[in-house]
Amino acid sequence: MNFKKRIPVALALILTLVGCDTMNTERFSNGKPKFILEKYFDGDTSAWGIVEDRFGNVKRQFIVDINGYWDGETLTLKEDFLFDDGEKTFREWKIT
Repeated sequence: MNFKKRIPVALALILTLVGCDTMNTERFSNGKPKFILEKYFDGDTSAWGIVEDRFGNVKRQFIVDINGYWDGETLTLKEDFLFDDGEKTFREWKIT
C-alpha cells in the first residue's frame, strides 16, 4: 500500500479510537432497569450458545438449563449442558 492510501486508513483509525475515548459511561449509571445478578439468575433459566475456534468457526452448539438460588449471601448456579454431539456436562458455580 502506498503512502497516499495509508493516510485515510490511519486517519479513520485515529478518529475511531478518539470517538471511543470520549464516551462517558457515568451518564448511564441511573439507567433502568438495573441488572442485579442474583435476581436475574434466581430460579430457572434456559440458554443456548456456541463454541468457536480461534478463527471464528463454530465447533459445537449447546443448550443449558440453569437453576439459580440466592440465599442472601451466595448465588449458586447449577448448570446442565447438552451439546449437539450428545455430550452432557454439569457445572456448579458459587458466587459471593
